[in-house]
Amino acid sequence: MPGLVDWLHGLLSKINVSDFFPLSHSWGSFLAFHYLARYPEQAIDTLLIDGGYQTKRSK
Repeated sequence: MPGLVDWLHGLLSKINVSDFFPLSHSWGSFLAFHYLARYPEQAIDTLLIDGGYQTKRSK
C-alpha cells in the first residue's frame, strides 16, 4: 500500500492538485485510508462508500 500511496501523491502533485475531496468505493477506500493517514492535510474531507473494512488474513 505505501507504493500506491506514493504513486497517487506523485500523480496529484504532477497535475497540481493540493486540496481535494476523496470519494472512494470498495477497495479504493482502503487506499484512501492509507493516503489520508500519510497526507491528512491534502483532504478537505472524505467520503468512503462501502469500503475500508479490509483486515489482515490469518494463516
